[in-house]
Parts: sequence; C-alpha cells; structure tokens
Amino acid sequence: MKRLLAGFILLVFSSLGVWLLPARDRKNVPDDRPIPSPAEVGHPSFLSPHFKPIVVHQDRLFVANTPADTVDVFETSTNDLLARIPVGIDPVSIAIRPDGLEVWVSNHISDSISVIDTNSESSTHLCVIDTVQDIDLEKRATNFDEPVGIAFASNQKAYVALSSENKIAVIDVTSRKVSRRLNIPAQDPRAISVRNGKLYVLPFESNNKTQLSGGYKIDGDLVTFNAHEHSIANNNVLSLGHVVDIVKHPNVPDKDLFVFDTKTDKLIETVDTLGTLLYGLTIDSKGSVFVAQTDARNHINGRSGTKKHGLAQLQNRAFLNQITRVDFQKNAAKKPSFINLEPSTLGQNYPAGCFRDSLRD
Repeated sequence: MKRLLAGFILLVFSSLGVWLLPARDRKNVPDDRPIPSPAEVGHPSFLSPHFKPIVVHQDRLFVANTPADTVDVFETSTNDLLARIPVGIDPVSIAIRPDGLEVWVSNHISDSISVIDTNSESSTHLCVIDTVQDIDLEKRATNFDEPVGIAFASNQKAYVALSSENKIAVIDVTSRKVSRRLNIPAQDPRAISVRNGKLYVLPFESNNKTQLSGGYKIDGDLVTFNAHEHSIANNNVLSLGHVVDIVKHPNVPDKDLFVFDTKTDKLIETVDTLGTLLYGLTIDSKGSVFVAQTDARNHINGRSGTKKHGLAQLQNRAFLNQITRVDFQKNAAKKPSFINLEPSTLGQNYPAGCFRDSLRD
C-alpha cells in the first residue's frame, strides 16, 4: 500500500509540474497559463461474466454495454441507437418481463437489478424506474452478491442467480423484494432459464469426477502418493519427491444441472456428468436441454510409471469444446449425449450436406 501511495503521489506531482514549484521557481511561467482540468474518474474493467447480455423484444434490441455501465437500445429495422440507459456497474444479463412492460438487467459489481420501463405510453419510457437489491443495514453488507442470470416464471415472479452465494434469489416482481432463496450445492451458478413451468440452473464451475491421487495409504489405484507425508508433515517440500496424478473417482460430487418446479420452487432433478465449465443453456419446446461447455481432460495424463505425462496423451488439447444434450422422461434425466465442437470432428456430428462440406472448404 505504501508503495502504491508513493507512486500515486509521484504521478500527481509529475502531472502538475511547475505549478507545485515554489513561487520563486515559477517566475518565468506566464500567470495566464490555464490550469488543466482533472481527468474524469472511471473504474477498471472487471471482466464480469455474461449470460444473455443481448435480447430482442418486438422491434427493439437491448444490449448490456458492460464497460459503459449502460443498456443500449437499438431500432432493429434501421440499427439506429435509440437510447443509452445508465444502470449499475457492469451490467451482464438482461431479461424481459413476459408482458413486455419491463426489462431487468443484472449489475454484477453493483449487486443489484435495474428495472427499465419499456411501456411506450409511459412518461418514464426507457428509463430506470426501480432497483432490486437486498442490503443488511446492521452488517452494512449486501445479501444480493454478484447477480448474473435473470429468468421470469411469470409477471409476478422472477429468479436471479447470485453467483458468489451459490443461491437463486426468488423475487416478488410487484414489491421488488427477495421472497426466498434456493440453495445450489455447486459452485458459481450463472446461467438460468425458465421453460414449461421449470427453472433450469447451471453452476459455472462444475466437476468431472477427477481428483488428485493423494491419500494416506497408497493402493496404486486411487491413491498413488502419500499426501500426509508430502503435503502436511513436510509441507516445506510440498512439490518435491512425489508425482501427483489425476484419477477418476466415481464418488466425487458432480452436480451440473438443477431443475426446479416454478410453482413450488421444489427441486425436481439434479443431473451430473455434463461438463467441467458450463457456460450457457437453452431448452427446446419438448424440454430437451442443451448446454455449452468445456470438459477438462484431467485424467488423460495417466498414472505415474505407466504412461508418460505430456501433450501426446492430450493430443494438444487440455479440454474438449462440446454441446451437451439432456433429454427428460417424466422429469427424470436420460443419459446425456455430446456434440463435439472440435474443428477436426465437427462435421461428424451431422449428416452429409452443405454444412459439413463448408467445413472442409
């Protein structure tokens, strides 16, 4: 902190130049020289995560302009910018209320939802008319930390993914208050969607049942090094004298997709083995879920002494780019299937035709 403060003082002095010199040293400086205006204060790029930052409603396109802290509204027929609406810091997701009269935008850094009036007959058309947040006044802290995805169950009920809290906030649209919270026993829920009376929730940082192969008793299968000896008893040589393998373990928690009933907010189904990093989802009219994900190939490095650790086993790809499909039968998930997005194999997922031929070109 002291080093940063010293650097800041030096920068200020350098910027002000001769104006901070004693009067006797400024005698050759013209008295009418203008004093420069201070630069506008902004904020750094926080690189906040997006989920559905762009939506279309009738002839209007709404875009979360994250670095500008605005929602930009365009006319779809002419591409003209109609409005630039100031919201909170780092808007990352947009949702339209089912009746089309409001647009909600989540502000990831401000820990809030900005409510925009989209009623063309209203005097506050395309203005922020309310803010949804939850502040604990006694603790002086937010209970609405880092919102991302927004989804409406109806005109009266909305869901917001509180990514850092691993919860889904249920919002009463009329009062703008949090009525309850749904616990998500997985890391960083961001992407959410409502379809056919169901709420679908994806945690971004999922798992793929891989783990480091350390333990107390080496069995040559799931435990290939003594973790206590190397990481606890002699933690000063943590990275010396042993090889850390990565192995599959079927008992490692791997919860990737949570499905809730929007009438009762009760959990219906939990689905696993969909991928490692889960970016987004969409649901078709039949209830099939499609997930954009990358699946880390952690276990491909093999075991110490049996395979050489290196890129040869990984084929120069540390993870796979995939779309995961999950079909349901009576609310029970079927075994997921995968669409490979790797360039060399993409065409194999589709029948012969123009799309596959265009890839070859």
